[in-house]
Amino acid sequence: MGFYEGRDEGFYGRKLFTDLQQFMSPWAFEEGEDLPFGGKTYKSTILKYIEDREYVDFVNDFTMYHVYRDAGLYSRVMAAITQAGAPYETIPFTYTYTNEAIGNVIVVASIRIQFYLGVVVGKDGNTPAQELVIELNDRFGKSNTKGQEVTKNQMLGIMKSLFYVDNVVGLDYFLVLPDDVIMEDTDVARARTGRSILVSSEQHRINVYKAGDYKCEGNLLIGIGQMVVNVDFIVDPPEKKEEEETETD
Repeated sequence: MGFYEGRDEGFYGRKLFTDLQQFMSPWAFEEGEDLPFGGKTYKSTILKYIEDREYVDFVNDFTMYHVYRDAGLYSRVMAAITQAGAPYETIPFTYTYTNEAIGNVIVVASIRIQFYLGVVVGKDGNTPAQELVIELNDRFGKSNTKGQEVTKNQMLGIMKSLFYVDNVVGLDYFLVLPDDVIMEDTDVARARTGRSILVSSEQHRINVYKAGDYKCEGNLLIGIGQMVVNVDFIVDPPEKKEEEETETD
């Protein structure tokens, strides 16, 4: 993200952090605020709040994680299979990398996807599902080598860019940390029980560009991808211009 020119990155980065804490957990800062048991928080609501700050110029990437504990999540996702008669395939995906501050982090994803029929994917006789897992492992490995994380939106972009993918029906994306801590990359964070309270995280990762440093290079992965339209167009032939007769003496 970036602030307007003349706004100090350090000062306004800390201000945004405080503003987010107060916006997401107002009961912790104001007397008389009721504790909201249950409920949910939308990613779009938080993003709009950030974009509406008078000191924020742009937000070029935003991810919301719902953090909780769930010892059985990894097993449930990896055991998921394609249901008989389902119009899509269910593919479990996992990738492990090491974070210097946390330790081993396991990316766990449940992919619901449709492939084009009759498309030859690889030379090794792999199915589209097998080729997809190979491609994702390769992309995740390259990003990890550069010290970068692959988010849910980026993973969606990778899959939509593959020529043999017809439609990504759904994607559930989790980071499994030590001690069964789960970070779910989601658009809607819901309280786990009716007696639970959604609270702001103690940390927010805010990366700020200095004014003028960020140049938008566009994103070739945004859009509908490709589609086939079976339509016959009836086009009238162009009218022929009458040739002017020239009289010669």
